Amino acid sequence: MASSKDIRDLIAARRANRGAPPRVGVPQIDPADLITEPSEPPVVVETPPEEPPEMNRPPQVPVSDGADDGESHRSRPTVIEDPRLMPIDRTATLVAFSSYLYPDRKRQVKQESISTGHDMHEIIDTALGEYFEKRYGNGY
Repeated sequence: MASSKDIRDLIAARRANRGAPPRVGVPQIDPADLITEPSEPPVVVETPPEEPPEMNRPPQVPVSDGADDGESHRSRPTVIEDPRLMPIDRTATLVAFSSYLYPDRKRQVKQESISTGHDMHEIIDTALGEYFEKRYGNGY
């Protein structure tokens, strides 16, 4: 820890430098032998813009044509199920999951939790269930 004498010396040094010119950064200049011209201009490849996915239904999964590629047909699933459309198993154990919420949204969820007597995760789970039901229908 600095003693009062050291602090006095620091303050005196600052006062002595008040009339000094401001500090200026040193310009960084590369030596001429290191500077090289680019041999070719960069090639710009234009790609067509991707169309946004349709928001009302899950993306379509390509189905194989059934040609045998050496694997047993039993080992390959014929239909890939979309987890957004699967029913929720309420008997499974809960999995720890973190997510970011705006502070106001967290306050809303916490107040709803206090008012209704439910845990915060139950309120978020109910809201997500209503979201998926509204978006994909009652059959999810």
